[in-house]
Amino acid sequence: MNLQRIAWWSVRLAALMSLASAAVAQPAAGAPAGFELTRPRGEYLRMPISELTPMLSWLEDLSTRPVGLGIVARGDSELLLIHCLLVQGRPEQALSVIAAARNEVNKPQQRDATFVDEELLARARAEGWNEARFVEVANQRMRALPWPAARSRLLDLTHALDIAPFETTAVAADRADLTFQAIAQRSQVDAAINVVEARYLQEVLQPHVESLRSAIQVLLAAHAGEPGYWEQRAMPPLKGSEHPVAVAVWDPDGVDLTLFRHPETDCLVLASGDGCLVDPEIAGANHAQAWELVRGFQDGIAGLATAPARAWQEREALLIGERQRAVSQDRPMEIRVVDLRRGSLTTEVVRAGSRMHGTHVAGIVVEGNPDVELLAIRDGGIVEHPGLEERQWRRRFDRIERFLRTNHVRIVNMSWGVNARVAPTQSALFESHMLTLMAALPETLFVAGAGNDDRSIERDRFVPASLSAANFLTVGAVDQDGQVTYFSNTGSGVALYANGDRVTSLAPGGYPLEMSGTSMAAPQVCNVAARLLRDHPELSVAELKRLLLDAADERPAGNQLDTPVRVLNPARSLALASR
Repeated sequence: MNLQRIAWWSVRLAALMSLASAAVAQPAAGAPAGFELTRPRGEYLRMPISELTPMLSWLEDLSTRPVGLGIVARGDSELLLIHCLLVQGRPEQALSVIAAARNEVNKPQQRDATFVDEELLARARAEGWNEARFVEVANQRMRALPWPAARSRLLDLTHALDIAPFETTAVAADRADLTFQAIAQRSQVDAAINVVEARYLQEVLQPHVESLRSAIQVLLAAHAGEPGYWEQRAMPPLKGSEHPVAVAVWDPDGVDLTLFRHPETDCLVLASGDGCLVDPEIAGANHAQAWELVRGFQDGIAGLATAPARAWQEREALLIGERQRAVSQDRPMEIRVVDLRRGSLTTEVVRAGSRMHGTHVAGIVVEGNPDVELLAIRDGGIVEHPGLEERQWRRRFDRIERFLRTNHVRIVNMSWGVNARVAPTQSALFESHMLTLMAALPETLFVAGAGNDDRSIERDRFVPASLSAANFLTVGAVDQDGQVTYFSNTGSGVALYANGDRVTSLAPGGYPLEMSGTSMAAPQVCNVAARLLRDHPELSVAELKRLLLDAADERPAGNQLDTPVRVLNPARSLALASR
C-alpha cells in the first residue's frame, strides 16, 4: 500500500476542512455585489475566466487579509493569491508574490524550495516555454535546491502531483458537484476557493504534472539509500513487562480507544456526541464498517486497488444504480433523494477524515510500549468555543484536573492549538486555566505541538504552544533527515524537536496511515517519556525533562535557525537514564 499517498490526501482533507470551518466562523465582509455562487460547479469551471473576475478580485483582496479570511498558516494566503493570479493569466504578478513570500520564510534553507512548483508554472506562462523547455528548467531547478532540507517538501509535492490527475477526472467532478451547493450555502468563501483550486488544477497544473513529477523523482532517486537518521537513534526493543504508565491524549476529536490498552474510566468527553470518537454517520454501517468506508474513499482518491476501496465503490455503485432506475422511470423526486444521499455520504466521509488525528497521535504514543495505559480527553476544540463564561471554563478545567489526578496520568499529549489573534478572548481564558491546571499537577508532564504555521511562537502567540511552565514542553518537527521541517513553528520556546515527517501510525478502525506535522512530533516525545517512566517510575518531571533535553542532539544557532535546536535522541535518553 502506498501509505504516503494516503497521508498526503488525509492532510489535505484536514486542511480543507479547517479552512472551511474558519471561513464559516469568520464570514468575510464585502462579497462582490450581485455575484453569488448558486449554479452547478461545472458551469464555473467552464465559463470564461473574465466572467469570474468579480469573484477572483474579491478573493485577491481577502488573501491580503488572512485573519479576516480565517487563514492563519503562513503560505496559505499567499498560495491562494498565487493561484488566483495564475488562473487569470497574470504570471508576472504571481512571481512577485512568490518572491515576497520567500523573504518572509524564517528558515534560510527552506526559502528556495517555497512555492517551487508555482514558480516553474508561472515562469512557463510568462516566458512561453514549450514542454521540452519546461522539463529542462524543472530538472535544473530541482538539482539546485538545498539537500536534504528540501526532501520533505518535495515528497509532499510528489504526493500532491499523484492526486492531481484524479481531481480533474469526471468521477472527481461528479463527487464535487454533489457537495458544492451545500458548501456554497454554508460559505461563499469556501465555494469560491473550491472553484479557484479546481481551475488551477485543470488549467495550470495538469498540463505539466508528469514533467514536474519526473524532475522531483530524479532528484529523490539520486539520494535514495542514504542512512536513516532516526533508525540510528531508535530505542532498543522492550524486554518483558515493567510498570504501567498512564498517558492521556487530549484531542478535539477524540481517540479510537478500542485499538489500545486502556483503563475502565478511559475517556473524558467535554463535547457534544457520545463516546470518545464520533463515528461517521453512514446508514447501515457499524463502527468498523464506517471507518473502512472512509479509508476506501481515500484509497480510491489515491488510485489504490484495496478491499476498502472496492467496498466504497460497491456502495457508490448501488446508489448510482438507484439513480439510473429513477431516471429511466422519470421519477424526479426519487432522483433528488438519491442525489442527496450520495452527497451526504461523500460529505460524511470527508468530514470523518479530519477526525483521524487523535487516533494517529495515540498510535505514536504507544508504539513499541505495551505498558502504556492510554486515556483520552475529547474537548471539541476547547479554545475555539465562543461565548464560554468564566464559570464554564472553570468547570471544564476542574473536570480535566479530576480526570487526570484520579487516573494517575503522568504524561498529557496536546497536539493541537490556535493562533491567539484568531480567538483572543478564548485564548486568554484558556491560558489562565491551563497554567492553573499544570500548577495543580506538578508531576504530570504536558507536551504540546508547536504548530504548523512556519511562524515564531514568540512573535505570534499560539496556545498552548507559547505557554511556559516547569512541567511543560513545546515540540517542533524535524524531518526524516533531522532537518527542521518547512512547516514547523519555531522560536526559543520550542524546547525540543522530534520526527514529524510522514510518520506511520493508526487511523480509526486500525488501518495504517502516514501523516506529517508537529502533531506527530509531540507524541514522539511522549513515547520516549513513557518508556523512561516505564523503566524508572520514580523519576520526577524535572528529571524526566532533563533526560529528554540533555540527551538531545544540539544544533547551534545559525545552522538551521537563528536559535539553537535540540533534536530528540531516544536511544541516548534511555542510556542516560540507566547510568
